[in-house]
Amino acid sequence: MFVKLLNFLRGYVLLAVRGFFVERFLNLCLKKDIFLWDLNYLDENNINLKMSIKGFKMVRSAAYKTRSKVKVLKKAGLPFIIQKYKKRKGFVVGFACAVFVFLFLSSFVWRIDVEGNKKIESEILIRQLNECGFKNGNLRYGVDVYYLQNEMMKKNKDLAWFWLEIKGTRATIKVKERVEAPQMIDKTIPANVVAAKKGLITKVVALSGDSVVKEGDVVDDGDLLISGIVDLGEKGFKTVNARGNVIARTWYSVEDEFELIKTEYKKTDKKISKNTVNFFGFDVSLYISDKIPYKNFDVEKKEKQFSMGKNFYLPVKITENTYYEKIKIETKLTEDGCLVYYGDVLKKRLEKSLDKDVKIVNKNIEHKMKENGKIFIKVVYECIEDISKTVKIENGG
Repeated sequence: MFVKLLNFLRGYVLLAVRGFFVERFLNLCLKKDIFLWDLNYLDENNINLKMSIKGFKMVRSAAYKTRSKVKVLKKAGLPFIIQKYKKRKGFVVGFACAVFVFLFLSSFVWRIDVEGNKKIESEILIRQLNECGFKNGNLRYGVDVYYLQNEMMKKNKDLAWFWLEIKGTRATIKVKERVEAPQMIDKTIPANVVAAKKGLITKVVALSGDSVVKEGDVVDDGDLLISGIVDLGEKGFKTVNARGNVIARTWYSVEDEFELIKTEYKKTDKKISKNTVNFFGFDVSLYISDKIPYKNFDVEKKEKQFSMGKNFYLPVKITENTYYEKIKIETKLTEDGCLVYYGDVLKKRLEKSLDKDVKIVNKNIEHKMKENGKIFIKVVYECIEDISKTVKIENGG
């Protein structure tokens, strides 16, 4: 991109070279340090190419020595534009100012994006990069990426790899997140298997150690399930790393009181937009009042940053906030209707709290009407899960 811009500023010509000694013509140009580019061989005696205005002034002797015919197909670049519009000074001055502004803006970073993150929020990474000294508006040249890499790795322990790529006026944070290594169990350390929670034992598989519970036993959190102290009879005792699986029935519940009313919100056709323009990091509101004329509403936010191509962003961004009115709709429910509606609410609340390895085998819902006119609802889930937990045996057993 920089080379193309330089060629445009200097001006260049597209030439057609015809003759029996085209290769010799090219060699003579190279000896005279004439820079050639975009060479297009039509056949062995015909070639199209580009060269600077300065080079074109030096090419006559090479054409003469090789008996080649040189024809100008196109003139391009700033010098030819100025020559064309030299009588229109205002246009030339304006164009020159536009070129200066373009070059000035292209020297800074105006957008920062993030790639590769799944758990870490993009806003957090951008904020941390800002704290390391790199932000929107920084010069894109002379950036010490290795320094930023080192600082970001120290600042965010969830990163396994960090890099900053700058193309045009766009900087891209590229990361790989750290994956926690599975916890290794040292099988040489004496340990017991205890209950992680209360439950009714349905199955015990002791891989090492002595089982102290059986199917049908009820255990509380912390109760011993598989002992790491093994009785050897006359030989005494030895300690081992007890391991195994203890499957149990467990119960989870959630309860709450509700009015016999279902409250919902519905969007109307009414909406208003409040837009903001950001110039060089400064916000300019395009509205007079911050007041939202709706009691209940949803807001939708859209951001658009102006750009010229994929990697050349400008320091101008429009933020559009659209507010949609919502009206509150209350529906009276029967006792059965309330049980169905709010029972489902409680089920979703309970299921969010369960571990992914828990298997639900039964769902029960209880309810009763209260004297205050509300309905009391309780949801109980019966589950099957492994409740075993390994704990180290401290000195003394």
